[in-house]
Parts: sequence; C-alpha cells; structure tokens
Amino acid sequence: MLLAVLVVASLVALTKGDQELTQSTDCDLGSVANGDDVSCAIAVTAEDPNPSGEGVSSLVTTTFNLIDSSGTDSICASPRITFSYLNNDFASSSEYLKLLEGSSASDAEIATCSSGQDGVCNTLTCVSDQSLSGDYTTSTSIDIAVFASGAVDGIHHD
Repeated sequence: MLLAVLVVASLVALTKGDQELTQSTDCDLGSVANGDDVSCAIAVTAEDPNPSGEGVSSLVTTTFNLIDSSGTDSICASPRITFSYLNNDFASSSEYLKLLEGSSASDAEIATCSSGQDGVCNTLTCVSDQSLSGDYTTSTSIDIAVFASGAVDGIHHD
C-alpha cells in the first residue's frame, strides 16, 4: 500500500503565460513489510517570477516513481493521498487549486480546494487519506497534478 502525501508549501500562479512544471520523487515499496503503508511526501511549489503582476494558471505534475529496493516484487495495492495547501489567496470563487489524478488539467479530478479566505497563510487539508481511482498494481509510477487557477496571486503578491 502507498500513502502519498503532497504538501503545497507555496503554490503561486505565474505571471507570463501558462506554465507547466514537473518533478518526481522515489517511493520505495520494498522498505516495509508486505501490507504495510509506505509514506511518500513532496512539497509542490511554483514560484511567481513577477509578484506584482497578474497571475495565470499553473500546472505542477509530480511523478511518484514506485521502486522496490528489497527485490520482493512489492506492488502498490491501494494508493491513497493526503493533500494540504497554504491558504493565502482563496477569497473568490475564481481562486482555487485542483488536485488531479494524472499529468494534465483534463485528467480525473480528485478535489477542488478553496477556503473562501484571503491572506490567512495557514495550512489547510483538502483531501485526507483518499483512495485513488486508478489500478496501479502493475505500474512503475503514479502521476498527481496540482492546477492553480490564474486568480491565485500567491503569498508575495502586492
């Protein structure tokens, strides 16, 4: 089993055209006994290069590479995800994050995250220990994407 934890440390919409960012992390399924959870965590960040400008949408895809260091043919039987984000600019309905199972903005939506608050800068959990819908028993990786609407200004916006 896999417990994938994504923490958005500072997801900020970009200012000059839509940008897609990718990152990856290894998740070692062979590091625990069969049937135990493996926790894999990564911070997802998209920095705003022009904080005083108006933002546009941003898509950050994280690939969790499923590896088996023990050589015991471990599989990812029931992947789950917990997703937390920095609550800094979500007062309007046009300010939101979408958590997606896949690598594009059109893939299956896990959740839409928005608090209705501005400038609070606390961490909120949008999804907690939710099962993913895909069958990953023969997969070597799992892609999770975070889409930030263009209206999300970020913590450094004037």
